[in-house]
Amino acid sequence: WWIAPSCRHDPEKCVPLISGGDGWAVDYFMQLAFHHKLPLAIAVGKTSADWAGLCLEHQVAQYWWQPEISFIHVDPAKVVFPTYNDKEQSIGIYKTDVDRLTLIKYVYNDLKAVAKGVYSFLKRMAFSMEAVETMLKDKKLNA
Repeated sequence: WWIAPSCRHDPEKCVPLISGGDGWAVDYFMQLAFHHKLPLAIAVGKTSADWAGLCLEHQVAQYWWQPEISFIHVDPAKVVFPTYNDKEQSIGIYKTDVDRLTLIKYVYNDLKAVAKGVYSFLKRMAFSMEAVETMLKDKKLNA
């Protein structure tokens, strides 16, 4: 566990936050905790299964992204930070929100040549994040 400065004097008052993988975004969370005086105790699950299992079992804060299925059924809330600051983040200062990413479609390079109708269909196809989340919830709940 890494204990944020704002709750080191009384670690029982820290809010547990669990990340996964090789410590996904732990450096980012440490800086957010420091800059915003957030009382966080940060840990990393040994495996992806541990990460998801611990977060669900103990209802702690977790690293999560969208679209992703592990926590979709519990409707996690996003903690909002000041708007992304490219200048600061480019030099390793993390006290603002992450930059929004756009999900894009990738297809086989020659798809247009071998299946023009399929290519045209996929090119026109678009999903809102709400629609993607609805599909993921359905998959999670009905799997």
